[in-house]
Amino acid sequence: MEYRSALKCLPIKNADWVINLRNQYFQRIGCRAKPLWLIMDRTDRADDNGEAFFKYMQQHKEVDTYFVIREQCKDFKRLQEIGNVVPLYSEKHFLLTLLAECVISSQCNGFVENPFWDNAKYFRDLYHRPHLIFLQHGVIKDDMSPTLNRFHTNLKGFVTSTVAEYHSILEYPYHYGEESIWLTGLPVFDSLQNNDRRYIVIAPTWRKELMVQQWKEERLEMVWIPKGNIESSDYYKRYRELIRDPELKKACRENAYTLVFKPHPLMEPYLGGIVEDTEVRYMGGEISYRDVLSMGSLMVTDYSSLAFEFAYLGKSTLYYPFDRKDFFASHTYRQGYFDYVRDGFGEVCNSKKELVGRIISYMENGCTVKDKYRERMQKLYPCHGGACSRIYEHIRQLTIGEGKL
Repeated sequence: MEYRSALKCLPIKNADWVINLRNQYFQRIGCRAKPLWLIMDRTDRADDNGEAFFKYMQQHKEVDTYFVIREQCKDFKRLQEIGNVVPLYSEKHFLLTLLAECVISSQCNGFVENPFWDNAKYFRDLYHRPHLIFLQHGVIKDDMSPTLNRFHTNLKGFVTSTVAEYHSILEYPYHYGEESIWLTGLPVFDSLQNNDRRYIVIAPTWRKELMVQQWKEERLEMVWIPKGNIESSDYYKRYRELIRDPELKKACRENAYTLVFKPHPLMEPYLGGIVEDTEVRYMGGEISYRDVLSMGSLMVTDYSSLAFEFAYLGKSTLYYPFDRKDFFASHTYRQGYFDYVRDGFGEVCNSKKELVGRIISYMENGCTVKDKYRERMQKLYPCHGGACSRIYEHIRQLTIGEGKL
């Protein structure tokens, strides 16, 4: 994440802004009756582990919880029906950041812990850097230590879901001790339900090599934008050919299944042209990932951690890693402990022809999970249900020694 000058980062017109915020802090700091926690997902979209934990926290009135998100986004009003919501980069957001004991987020970008950016220097004596709890937005199966190590992010709580994931955080160079790594499960697990609608869900992840980061002054953040024409990429062409495959579409009709395309949020604005007719459903950000997973019968992905949530529901995934070498050479993470053939929840297909054949075979058998993949799913998670409760207890133990809960 790029840091900009104070004048560029925040709308500080004069010293009165700083003085006023400092005065509000001193008026509030001595009269707080409850601990204060901030919860976040993406800046402009919820529907992740932050929202799931925010919903859970409404039953714990001994803590003041606030969800932080852009006021202009579609999720803002919906979240207000759940609990307290604060506009990102608003004066209240800055004040609550100074007062908060914990910032709890599914993201680990710069705005999460320090919305002040370079202007933090004006509040250095007040800004005590709240405990940062990383809820994640999926099970880590690869090596993300270059960006999630303790010296880069300094997490006080690092949520994990499987035993293998837990040990990978200890063994790879993340530099966290056991006290910081919590084997709890993801908050969204508590709300996952199986409502099978006979959907074949195609859900690829994004491609860093097709994107570049650019600072957006009006948003006060770095955003990913295309390097060039994504429609000319092999990535675009591969998924267009798969979704438009005549044999696959014919088999869907004959077996009463529906093809669903669910692109990654970063790629969603650029992939609408892949779906050409009403036989295939394009599900963008208006439809929750939880709902898509619930309605799916079989998932097709390349490297997405959504397969772990699908496996939590006891459903199979087919893998289509056609660009494996290039992907791991250029992406934000490196290949880790997870081997798709040895550990995956379905077959690995290296060509469109093989993949289409596998999808059709699954449909003809009612998308029944094969025994060896069912055994892997059953051994995957040490706990089912209660993830939010376990995370809450960990945070409570973290803060109780400070007299904050």
